[in-house]
Amino acid sequence: MENAPMPEQIKDWWVVEWSPSQAQFHIDTVANMLARNKSSMAKRVPIDYFPIAFCESTEQAEDVIPKAEFLQRHTPPYDGPTD
Repeated sequence: MENAPMPEQIKDWWVVEWSPSQAQFHIDTVANMLARNKSSMAKRVPIDYFPIAFCESTEQAEDVIPKAEFLQRHTPPYDGPTD
């Protein structure tokens, strides 16, 4: 699979990811996340982290985590379909 060029607007951006199995957040560059996801896809390795925010700086990404933790504390857990 050929690497598609990274759009100039997001090449230096950061991503905040969440792992349900580890109950942890992770901050990485968008480029690293995409490379890891492509590698996992090619090797058919399941991934657990999924993006919850894209940020222009690490500081902005670090600010997302306490807000996400607050949201988790104040949102009822998913119980399945309600209809």
